[in-house]
Amino acid sequence: MAATVAGFLVMFPEFEATYTQRPQLLAETLTYAAQHVSAVRWGARYERGVYLKLAHMIALSPYGESARLVKSKADTVYSTQFDDELRALPVRMTTA
Repeated sequence: MAATVAGFLVMFPEFEATYTQRPQLLAETLTYAAQHVSAVRWGARYERGVYLKLAHMIALSPYGESARLVKSKADTVYSTQFDDELRALPVRMTTA
């Protein structure tokens, strides 16, 4: 299943106001976030990984400043969760 802005807003309704104000920002950042998440590595949890990456990217923007853990750093609640879930994923062996 493909990651969508609608799916993102179901998982992270706190970004509804951002979507209302800047729908194109979410759509374009979703595309960018998807390029940073491996479908092979995340497997069935790929959408969740994309949504967490998108939430992190938006939180780093001026529209999501309140979601940062420390205002002067690039850490967000979403990046912390992304990293925790990434570490918990099973190792997948692929052949090139």
